[in-house]
Amino acid sequence: MNLSELHQRLSQKPTYRKAYDAIGDVVLIGAAVRKLREDEEMTQQELVNQLGISQFYLSRLETGSGKVPPMVVAAVVRHFKEPLCELGINVEPWLAMTPKTAPAEKPLSQQRPIMLESMSRTRRPAATEELPEGVLHDRPVHKHGTPH
Repeated sequence: MNLSELHQRLSQKPTYRKAYDAIGDVVLIGAAVRKLREDEEMTQQELVNQLGISQFYLSRLETGSGKVPPMVVAAVVRHFKEPLCELGINVEPWLAMTPKTAPAEKPLSQQRPIMLESMSRTRRPAATEELPEGVLHDRPVHKHGTPH
């Protein structure tokens, strides 16, 4: 069975079809938003500053390259509501979302900076210390700070 046949078979299931359609809508919204943003001669940074969202997620939305929190999609859709409607994109499900239905992202200015300089390169931090994802290596660290 090839991928197309599998898709056709799974498309008969309502839950699969709904999920597949939602992904397609997000990809379509992302492509349209990129074009609309560029038509307004607006950078991603300018848009994220206006909307209070993450540039990482805006980039993912515009390129269709990964998961994007629904509240990010909703914020962008609200900003570009009229032009998206003119393009025939169904924005109603996104407009129904409110910031109260999901936790808001903290703006970068409110996030606590991570002081990596204060961490010893020769010891692993205690389990209770908070670390950003990917800071610890599974391999031993050389005395000059590089993994073996």
